[in-house]
Amino acid sequence: MRRIRQFLAIAASAGVMSVVAASAASAGPACPASAEGDAPLAATAIPAKRSAITLRFSASRPACVTLARLPRNGIRVASRANGIVRIDGPDGLRVRVSAPDRRVAVGVNAASDRLTIAWGRRRITWMVRLRREPTLFVRRGSTVVTTPPPTAEGSSPANLPTSSGGSPAPGVSPHPTPTPTPTPRPTPTPPPPADPPAAPRPDAMFAPGSVWNTRLAADAPLDPASAEVLADFREQMTRYLPWMNTTKYSVPVYVVPANQATTRVRDADDGELNRAIPYAWGDVPLPARAAAAGPAGGDGHLVIWQPSSDTMWEFYRFSRTSTGPQAYHGARISGVSTNPGSLPSPWGATASGIPLAAGLVTARDIERGRIDHALAIGVPEMRRGIFRAPATRTDGYVERATAPMMGSRLRLDPTLDVDALGLTPLARMLAHAAQDYGLVMRDTSGAVVFYGEDPLSIGRDPFVAPLNGVELRVALGAFPWDRLQLIGQ
Repeated sequence: MRRIRQFLAIAASAGVMSVVAASAASAGPACPASAEGDAPLAATAIPAKRSAITLRFSASRPACVTLARLPRNGIRVASRANGIVRIDGPDGLRVRVSAPDRRVAVGVNAASDRLTIAWGRRRITWMVRLRREPTLFVRRGSTVVTTPPPTAEGSSPANLPTSSGGSPAPGVSPHPTPTPTPTPRPTPTPPPPADPPAAPRPDAMFAPGSVWNTRLAADAPLDPASAEVLADFREQMTRYLPWMNTTKYSVPVYVVPANQATTRVRDADDGELNRAIPYAWGDVPLPARAAAAGPAGGDGHLVIWQPSSDTMWEFYRFSRTSTGPQAYHGARISGVSTNPGSLPSPWGATASGIPLAAGLVTARDIERGRIDHALAIGVPEMRRGIFRAPATRTDGYVERATAPMMGSRLRLDPTLDVDALGLTPLARMLAHAAQDYGLVMRDTSGAVVFYGEDPLSIGRDPFVAPLNGVELRVALGAFPWDRLQLIGQ
């Protein structure tokens, strides 16, 4: 709990907001209890296929009233005196922002587990478990906007003919027609053969001497700008609280044997990865059960690893269509065991050229109880046009000189006694890995995130037990973020 308080103190010191545990929440200026009832709220039904909700409240909103309630997620938005807006959310989340004379918007996205509040030019995003809200309650005069999740290609309801009732599908006559001559039914296509058993998982990925598998020396030189960059990084964390992507925006890794049947994956972007060039996918040993990470409309990442051929395939926006599997970008990585964990531009499925599997927390790591490699992290705001190895490119968009660069390597202060911090087993494993091997900035993201192997590929969720019943956001909030250092190039 001491680490949680220190983390929350960092958030409060930035002057942007206060983030506090439910037991110690600062509610802002006092309001009469009778003024915060739900009587003025009107029920609003949310269509079944709408997973994202945005609530907008005017700058002239009254003080000391409840603005909205989302009962299924336990979310309550209330106005206080002096323009303060308070949000009570799931798992004890309680925040307040000062937005006098400014419109305020609150976004709740159950598809991506993101809760966002925005006012003026500021925005704060939390990763928190959310469920679709069938009915919400809002104060009259507020605006509610809902958004459906993207539909899979070819599966839009607009493409389906009307089966009964309503208007007939285009080209279908409403009048009786002569009975057509029966035609022979085609022979059903047999189902694909079952996949062979998964191959054993090697202990390590990529070259032993790569940044991913090399322990940091205790006296590794720090970057001269370490203090400034880490101050920027910590300020970002007051707006984008930490998370670990496991079941969404994560990476399923399918480890396949030598006899796995192969297929072709179509490059649905520009066709380059279907040509006879380096890093082209070629014949892919794709299991029939292999599926990309969610949510629908997300990055659709997928990794296939075949240790027997020392080859790995990675895909961006992978999907299965009526004409076969397809993806929009990626690479074939030959010689994985000697690869430095870096791909030349423009190959690969990430914005940095760092392979998806590099720095991934795997189920095998959790089973061992330790992580013997560096960790990849995502950061919301990174420098535009500048990057460091092992990154080979960047999609950073920030001009600030203090913003971190893609590929930057952080480490925990080597003098810190991690075992004395009282962390959950998961956070302790992450902290030891960050101290011994470091954290490498792999991608821009909606929050400061670690990446965990998606349970899709292993049939179980290995990340639940090492939390010891603590909510993920709370466990990662206790990580010693304030003791990070930036390693020199």
